[in-house]
Amino acid sequence: MNARSAGAVGAVAAVFVTLVAASAALPTPQSIVPSKARPLGTAPVTITDTAGGRLARDAPVPSCAAAAGVVWYTIQAPHRGAMVARLVAQGELDGAVAVYRILRSQRTPVACTKTNIHGRARVAWYAYAEGSYLVGVVRRQGSASGSFQLSLLAADVAPTPPGPALPAGGAADTVNGVLDNADAWSAQLDRGTTYKLNVTSPAGCLRLEIYRPNTYSFAHATPVYENSCGGYDLFTPGIDGGGLYSFVVRDLSGQPVTHYYRLRVEEVGPDDSAPGLKLENGQFVTGTISGRALDVVDLYRFAVPRSNELTTLDLRQRPSVGFDLLLMTETGGRMACACNVKGRQVLRERIPQGRYYVAVRSHAKSSGRYGLQLFVRDVTTTSISANGAQFTELPPDTTIPLQVTVTSASHGGAVVIEIDRHDPLAGWMFSTTVRGSVDSSGSYVASWMPPTVGHWRARARFVGTPFSSFSQSGYVQVHVAEPLE
Repeated sequence: MNARSAGAVGAVAAVFVTLVAASAALPTPQSIVPSKARPLGTAPVTITDTAGGRLARDAPVPSCAAAAGVVWYTIQAPHRGAMVARLVAQGELDGAVAVYRILRSQRTPVACTKTNIHGRARVAWYAYAEGSYLVGVVRRQGSASGSFQLSLLAADVAPTPPGPALPAGGAADTVNGVLDNADAWSAQLDRGTTYKLNVTSPAGCLRLEIYRPNTYSFAHATPVYENSCGGYDLFTPGIDGGGLYSFVVRDLSGQPVTHYYRLRVEEVGPDDSAPGLKLENGQFVTGTISGRALDVVDLYRFAVPRSNELTTLDLRQRPSVGFDLLLMTETGGRMACACNVKGRQVLRERIPQGRYYVAVRSHAKSSGRYGLQLFVRDVTTTSISANGAQFTELPPDTTIPLQVTVTSASHGGAVVIEIDRHDPLAGWMFSTTVRGSVDSSGSYVASWMPPTVGHWRARARFVGTPFSSFSQSGYVQVHVAEPLE
């Protein structure tokens, strides 16, 4: 080797030593996934473990709590959509749960929260199937070690049209504001036929949407019907309708809480929709409705044949049951309502001549039997005269006519005449009654002889009938006197 070659070799060796020294001086890249992280596969997964130990040098430091130790896990999302991590700390453990997204060489914080006073923590995030997630269960500084349960849950895939067939008795299922926020069902509906719908849930508002037949995507279609808080309603496919409709029940709360629900769809019966059942004057009917089923409303129709009549609707139910009693015009205008109350309810209204509806409707999901009776009575007035006047004077042992007139008593009815006598010390005192009936013209005449001298008075009461209301007259005065000489 000549001098020039030896010099070149020396220069190369010097460069190599310099590169090695420089590489030794650079910091070692931090690992994206802690070396002790336990792989859990694909959600959903629930595990029980113990939080203790110390912080690892190759692990991130959670931002929401001062950590004494962290147990790490990795998990993958089964598909794009919401995920939830639920932590339940046992014993004296005060903890936290932290989530990071791992994608290629990047580790990005997603969520972090501490346990509450009950030892529970919950975080939700939108997950991607690409990459994985690093989840840490934290033992906070000053906390004892303890066991915990960690659940990692993934949202269900969004439903697609038309949905499974709705069972004959309705569907019973659950939705969750994060993990399963929509269910779809399908049913065959006929054009021009009215159907009753009811979505009930023990707690919370669930939205109901109805989509036309041949809908290819719920996300890109507009529902033909929607109700933001479920409950009872009617739906009729229009002129372009008919076919296999989709019914979508949604939980829009955004909270990872599971809600049970029942969805029922059925063709209406005679008492569910107009024209309803005919209710005759004086008729007493019974029925059963339930706010948790499909028989939520019973509808009746009746007539007021004449003006100046008093309509009475008497609803009888148990004191613990809350049914609304709703009086409406023929076109649906509200006339009166005994609403949001329990027990027996009576509506008395003077309404014009015409045709009307009355609905018995479940309130606050109440259920039970009821009785309903209708009275439409003419409003009567009663008057009385003694010998054609309001005051008369006559000698003893004289019979006088007491004439009673009742207006609007087209069906007649009983009359009671009350007669009082006057005592100068005690005042007016009851003496006797005379009973009779007015004819179709509303007239009745009684012949009465005062038994003694003195001051007398009389008034008439029309007892009333299923067709005519009660009324009473004022007093007539009678003075029976002996001659002064």
